[in-house]
Amino acid sequence: SSFQYYDRLSMASPLAGDKKSDDLQIVSVGALYSGSWDKKYWSSSRGKDRFPYPVGYKAVRAHNENTYYIEIEEGAK
Repeated sequence: SSFQYYDRLSMASPLAGDKKSDDLQIVSVGALYSGSWDKKYWSSSRGKDRFPYPVGYKAVRAHNENTYYIEIEEGAK
């Protein structure tokens, strides 16, 4: 899987007023990968605390006048 993290991109706060924004906005929840490479899209190969990485997940978080972006894309096979 391809995990991209864009750090510290300054943008205006998405919320109006004096309130500081520490909110996470999920733009897309993505979808679970199903195919011959499905083992690549899990946090661990085994164990009870593993979780899937949803391909197409996108989120934005505003914090201390910075905006952080995260996106999970399908990687090369």
